[in-house]
Amino acid sequence: MDRPGLGQSDPQPERCVADWARDVEALADHLGVGEIAVVGWSMGGPYAAAVAAVLGSRVASLTLLAPAPVTLAADNLGGLGKQDFWMLARDDPWTAAKAYLNLGIAARHHPASAVEALSLGCSQPELEALARPAYAEPLIATLAEATRQGPMGLIDDMLVEMAPWGFDPATITSPTTIWEATNDSFSLPGVAQAWADTIHAAEVRTLEDEGHLFPPSHTRELLDTLSP
Repeated sequence: MDRPGLGQSDPQPERCVADWARDVEALADHLGVGEIAVVGWSMGGPYAAAVAAVLGSRVASLTLLAPAPVTLAADNLGGLGKQDFWMLARDDPWTAAKAYLNLGIAARHHPASAVEALSLGCSQPELEALARPAYAEPLIATLAEATRQGPMGLIDDMLVEMAPWGFDPATITSPTTIWEATNDSFSLPGVAQAWADTIHAAEVRTLEDEGHLFPPSHTRELLDTLSP
């Protein structure tokens, strides 16, 4: 599934994060799937949390991987690394769109340049991950697909996350595991614990000497947390 405005997904004006849960529900119903496990990485964290909050007992487990801060708002970017990108999207979305347009073009035609751009401000473990073709190539392909319709889908996604989410994370009752990395340049220390303090009985797992790009290197461990 692609969020609205990304890939081939239609834009959804005036949406909020909570609206995503109904898209997931519709797909699960269409596929005849009852109980589901939900995973959200980085900016996908709030969307995964929305599914758990809105669909309730249908969500067997919630797994958040280096999620965006639970306190994220247009006037509160605490816990975020690389805040300049978020401030630009908030204050000057058209200029931010030009930057993402160029990044999408690079992803299609000059992948090495896209990797170089993504490397700015990254921690050493993140740089090492981006240096591996087996990791970087799928990431660049994802970026190219995300900007298929242009850059505004990405900008809108950031603006939606800085607006009220439309649900209360404190209402989540699904068993929840939150993963953090000690060398994460995107989701800073304290973010995972803030989520755990909000969601009842959530568990925090910490990966030492890892960065934001850790999930592909820990697939088996992550899969093991999907079933309570």
